[in-house]
Amino acid sequence: MVVMDRYIRWLYKLMGEQPFVLIMDVHKSHNVITNFAEANGIQIIKVPANGTGTYQPLDKKVFGVLKSRLCKKESYLSVEKEAEGHPHTYKYKIMHERTIFVWEHLDPHLIKSAWEIPGL
Repeated sequence: MVVMDRYIRWLYKLMGEQPFVLIMDVHKSHNVITNFAEANGIQIIKVPANGTGTYQPLDKKVFGVLKSRLCKKESYLSVEKEAEGHPHTYKYKIMHERTIFVWEHLDPHLIKSAWEIPGL
């Protein structure tokens, strides 16, 4: 099974096994529409290479702030140190928890403003 097919199946479970729309650029690794996606109502929209920032407002405005705050909060090395002696997946648990924490503390106006697209 190709990586994108596995990714789409994972997203499908994450989305409560409901149809959804996935926006991807046309990078060759994304150049797949799986039978699974079609059979489960998953719509894949392809945008020009490096165009997700234009077509996905959260990419353009919110994720930069999220990443910046994550970097300020803790360094990757501190995650590695905290995960030492645990299974390798433990560091992803730590990173997930920190990402959720930072996300929940973003100003709701920042997220709303990402969708205020000039001309629409």
